[in-house]
Amino acid sequence: MSYDNWRKRLAVSEQHKTVKERNAAIAALRINFMTPTEADVGYYRKPVTEKMDNGRNRVLGYDPVAYFIDNDQLVCLYGLDERQVDAQDQELWSWVVSHPITYEVYKAVVFEGKPWPELEPSPEIGLPNATDPHEAYGAPRLTDNASAEIVKTAADWASEINALVAELPKKAITSNEQAAEVLGLKNRLAEKRLAADKAGKAIYEPLYRDYKDQQSTWSAPVKVASDAEAKIDSGVKVWREAERQRVVAEQAAAAQALAEEAERNQRAADRAIERGEEPPEPEIDETIVYPTAAPERIVPTYGTRTVKEELKTFVTITDETKVAAYFRGNPEVVTVLQTLAERAIKLGQEVPGTTTRQGII
Repeated sequence: MSYDNWRKRLAVSEQHKTVKERNAAIAALRINFMTPTEADVGYYRKPVTEKMDNGRNRVLGYDPVAYFIDNDQLVCLYGLDERQVDAQDQELWSWVVSHPITYEVYKAVVFEGKPWPELEPSPEIGLPNATDPHEAYGAPRLTDNASAEIVKTAADWASEINALVAELPKKAITSNEQAAEVLGLKNRLAEKRLAADKAGKAIYEPLYRDYKDQQSTWSAPVKVASDAEAKIDSGVKVWREAERQRVVAEQAAAAQALAEEAERNQRAADRAIERGEEPPEPEIDETIVYPTAAPERIVPTYGTRTVKEELKTFVTITDETKVAAYFRGNPEVVTVLQTLAERAIKLGQEVPGTTTRQGII
């Protein structure tokens, strides 16, 4: 069982005192913030909060949380009664991930019934018994303005944005006053959207960068193998196509030889009949062999995967005018022509067979 990430988070909470230092330290670690894994097993606590009149959260207490591996499965125990809850609960993890505690503290609270130890608040950020538990552990405050220091989740942003969307008028705009009002609503939506986008990126972009690094590392050998497999497939297909064409050519040559043989025998029979004689027995050329079997199937020396030999039809256009006439009126062709015409007209060109107009929409 690994406690690596838990130990790293404990070290950050113990060694760094300011928001800037903790943010930098946690970002440098590049450890999981989305869902717990085996590397995150350890001991944490979840702040129990209430919202005050000024919009800030006040910590009323904490619930102990423990993650461990049992029968190769990640297990989560929650609360003083250590009841088992969903170990993949992302909402719970988002709270406790920044609140690691030592095993000694966990044992004292859960097993010995002792209260949570009080910690002296830092003059800059406070510690876990400060007003804002997220700020206490160096998490960025995700807010839409400087005065509302409220930690918001994605669900909070969705709720606020959906509330604004619900204000959209149900009928068409009929006056400048209505237009001004909906434009104000648009700007409010844009403000929320930009703030939510910024808040979200602060969380998922570090994870995405880590994903890209890991993906690049792991995909390199995979690509080497994939490219080699494709090269093998191509080589086998070239060989099989050559064999297919050989068989086709041999069949064509044999068919022509058989046709010539039949024609010779027919001419010999016709001449005999003209002479009043019995037609002679047809002459059979024993050297003519008509190949009817396809190239022998390839059986790999290892495994069962082989090359898919699909006979395809490849088309080459030799007369664009005739092809265009055939597909005249086809919706896909019309869409392409529309795009090309709009592009040419925007460049100041005149396109025959089109009309233009001016308008806002």
